[in-house]
Amino acid sequence: MLVKRPATLQDTLSLKELPPRGIAWHELLLRGLPYKSLRSAAKTLGLKESELAAHLGLKGSQLAARKRARRLNAPESDLLHAIALAYVRLAGFKGSAEAREWLLKPCDMLRNTRPIDLLRTRLGTEYVSTAIARIRPAPTFAMHVEEDEGDDEEDFE
Repeated sequence: MLVKRPATLQDTLSLKELPPRGIAWHELLLRGLPYKSLRSAAKTLGLKESELAAHLGLKGSQLAARKRARRLNAPESDLLHAIALAYVRLAGFKGSAEAREWLLKPCDMLRNTRPIDLLRTRLGTEYVSTAIARIRPAPTFAMHVEEDEGDDEEDFE
């Protein structure tokens, strides 16, 4: 039986390795993600490269320029990271297919706006993050209680 591992940012953005800490992520996004991150994220989300690029504000000659440079700029990288992060968080508890669907379809919680469209701004990203937190199932804790078949004295020694 094939067991799929959970979606990760590393896989979604096709990165050889993850930055070791938050500041390193910040620095990577300022330098710009590799163009292959756009291609990988588009495939993961079931979108054409040009469709995801349009969400990043890239059209025609700009997209061609990024492809030639093999790197996105900082704002495009930041937005792509936000999209990938939302997908990975959702996929962790909804599964990949449902995560894609949730990001790409109008959402009642977000006044019938597609979450991917809201991710274009910092405020919209906060709304999407809040919505994800609200739909995330609460962790369940199972209590394991063993019945003591011996005497009624407690063993607290």
